[in-house]
This record gives sequence, structure tokens and C-alpha cells, in this order.
Amino acid sequence: MNKNNAQVSILKGIGIISIVLGHTCFFSVRYVYMYHLALFFFVSGFLYNENKYGKNVPALFAARMHSIVPQYLAYSIMFLCIRNWMVSNNLYNPAVELLSKRDFIQNFAAATFFAAAEYVGSAFWFLPVLITANVIFGSIIAISNYFCDKYKFFVRYIGIILAGVIGLVFLEKECFLAFHYEEAFLAVPIMALGQLYKKYKERIDKINNWIISVLALGVIITIPLVSGTYIELSLGRIINPFIFYFATLCGMTFWVFISRCIVKNKILSNVFCLCGDYSFDIMALHILFTKLVDFVYLTWINPAAGSKDTFVYSVKGLWPVYLIAGVFGSILFRKTVNYVWKFFMKILTEKKILLNE
Repeated sequence: MNKNNAQVSILKGIGIISIVLGHTCFFSVRYVYMYHLALFFFVSGFLYNENKYGKNVPALFAARMHSIVPQYLAYSIMFLCIRNWMVSNNLYNPAVELLSKRDFIQNFAAATFFAAAEYVGSAFWFLPVLITANVIFGSIIAISNYFCDKYKFFVRYIGIILAGVIGLVFLEKECFLAFHYEEAFLAVPIMALGQLYKKYKERIDKINNWIISVLALGVIITIPLVSGTYIELSLGRIINPFIFYFATLCGMTFWVFISRCIVKNKILSNVFCLCGDYSFDIMALHILFTKLVDFVYLTWINPAAGSKDTFVYSVKGLWPVYLIAGVFGSILFRKTVNYVWKFFMKILTEKKILLNE
């Protein structure tokens, strides 16, 4: 893996670990929420292939759907299958009822349109936003590419700024769209930031030294302390437009520098790359593994420590366990599924060869 690819995987790893921390570690929430989702928009912009999709938005949409939807549907089915077990063991809110066969079919049908998610799959709200942000960003790039070189970049960046303004206006007016689509517009300038970093990477890396990065980290820590609140995109809370984009810029600045440092250490690089490569699985499964930790701890180890039906987690002091289980339990699960799938496919292939003989 070359350094650029490794850095992208590391950034995704940092982002997904931050998401798990934000959901399971009570004292980290106000800080990691300042940048964690923005990292994925930034990486998405970095990975955008203008040569391939610069005038082909349908191909971009198809590629994003292909990379996301099959995994999303597989996990949605799994979560529906285990819902009754989780309800029966008090791992869900008491108001949540057992699923009948009809409920199962209805919920799955809704899930195919991102219209419903089980509690353990609640992080899936982010997926339609990510897909839509890619389509809006790709559309702006595609439209700008039909202009001559003299006007192309002017049209492009006017479109990107306009998309961000549209998102800000929706949030300012508290006009919340289905599936959080207003935040897809908000994300377009962040994707552009990732694309610009890819284009001017060498120059930016020379400027972005440890002093700049420490200052950026200071901003991320100071804003929630001074304002008394923090960014929470799932609630449409950005504090104010300037703070949102400035905090995002600071977050990208700091973690890009850290990712460059991590690349130089083989062990750390391998760990973060592993997390980045399995970021979808961690996003999908970390809440489930958090509740499984609650089940084991509150059933057999210390039943008096809390209530199992508390969402997302039940025992504050267990955050390191939640983090490890949420990240590495998810990776182990996916690796096991991959191994079993390959094993059975190998057996089926061998039987097919024998039958043909």
C-alpha cells in the first residue's frame, strides 16, 4: 500500500474510532463530534475520481450505491433477525415491541429505502447523506466541466459555495428534510476541501506542521468549552455557520497531520488502516457490540451496575471495553463472515468441478 492510500485508510480509521468514542465515551462527545463525520466527507472528496466521473454522475451514483447498499441491506436483515432476542433480553427500550412476521417484512421494506433502522443500526442515518452529498458534489463538477477552462473553476466553486449556503439556510430556518438531506448540501464544501488537499497535497503538507496542528487542536477543544455546546449533525446543530466550517477545517488540519505521522509507524499504521478498511462494518456493528457488552456485564458480572435497556450504553466506566469491542469485535465478525463465505464457495466450486468431470 502506498503512503497516499495508507493515509486515506488511516483517516477513515480515525473517523470511525471517533464515532465509536462519541457513542460510548461520555466525556469525549463534545470533542469528537466537532470533526468525526466531516472526516468521511473529506475522505470522500479526496477519493473522488474526476477523470472517471467528471461528466458521468449516474456512474458515480451507481458506484456509491454498489459500495454501500448491499452491505447495508445485509446488516439490516441481520438486525431485524436479532431484534426479538434483544427485546426479550431487555437490551432495547421497553416501549419497543417484538416483531411479528408481518412487522419484519414491513420494516425490511422500509429499510430498503433508508426509511427505518433498528436501534443497533441507528448509525445508518449517515448513509443517504453521504450518497446524496456525493451526487450533489459530482453534479457540480460535471456541470462545470461543460464550461471552457476560463470559466470552469469559477462555476465549480460558485456551485460548491452555493450548495453550502443552501444547507446553512435549511438549518437556520429549521427546515429539516427527509433523511437529513439538508446536511448533504452542507457537506459539499467539505468534499471540495478533500479534493483540494489531494490536488495540492505536497504544498499543504509542507505548511501543515506540528505548530499549526496544535493550534487547530486547541480550536477543537476550546469551541465546545466556550460555547457550552457542540456540533451534532444528526440533530442539525452546527452552533453557527462560521464555527461549523472553521471547526471542520481545524479538525481536518489536525488529523491530516496526525495521519501523516501514523503512516511512519508500521504498527500504528497497520492498526488504523485495518480500522479504516473495515469502517463500514464498525459503523454498522459497534452499537450491537456495545449492547452485548452490557448484556454480559449486567447479566453475569454486576447486575446492579445499571439497566440493560439504556441506549447506547449502560455503564459509563466501561467505555474502554465498549471501544475495544465496538471496533475490534466488528472487525473480527466481518473477517469471520468472509472466511466462512470463502470456505463454502471453495467447497461449492470443488463440487461443481467434480460434477463436470
